Amino acid sequence: GFEAGPSRELGSSPLCGQGFGKLVERTVEVIGGLRRRLDKATWLRLLRGGRMFKELNEALPIVSRVLTLVEAVEASNGPEITIVDLCSGIGYLSILLAELLRGSAKVARFVLVDSRWPMLNAETQPHHINPAHLRGGLWPFELAYRKYDFKSSSGQRQLQEHVIVPAPGPVALLGVHLCGVLSLHAVQFYNDHPRCTFLALKPCCLPPLTLAKQQFVWTLGG
Repeated sequence: GFEAGPSRELGSSPLCGQGFGKLVERTVEVIGGLRRRLDKATWLRLLRGGRMFKELNEALPIVSRVLTLVEAVEASNGPEITIVDLCSGIGYLSILLAELLRGSAKVARFVLVDSRWPMLNAETQPHHINPAHLRGGLWPFELAYRKYDFKSSSGQRQLQEHVIVPAPGPVALLGVHLCGVLSLHAVQFYNDHPRCTFLALKPCCLPPLTLAKQQFVWTLGG
């Protein structure tokens, strides 16, 4: 059946030999469930010629840490967590987590932050990420999208004012594939905002070499 494809794509991952085998199996089950549940247009938008498998494979270590975090919150009966997916792209990380956390009473919502989303209630242009797959009623939790440029101070201020401050409880920041200085911005943002109690970071690349040649020095948390 269809599950043979995702199983083949993800089952060959080195993560299977690093303690993530069970999570890979659960992810394959989620993918199969999505294919059966979603309409064809939404499914093809997510599949993107198989890119979904690569993206999910690279996100699994962070997924594992977030699942452990939510389990701990459930065990201690702590407040609901808001999960912020920085530079989310189409939202594979949040979609997988939402499916795996289905039924949890300790997740307030997911907020997918990317500068390529359209503005809220604005027409989607060709250069935007189409948010149609995030529509309400399709997922177990709210998957909100926000067009913020996280590299800019104004984008970080918008994130603080409109997401962090109104959150009902602590905030978990997730950053997969953050490029260049974005990882540094994520660390500094985490340090500057006490309501952000969890940070999971998997950078895509380091800041450009030109900054090293300029002997650029960053001080984080100081």
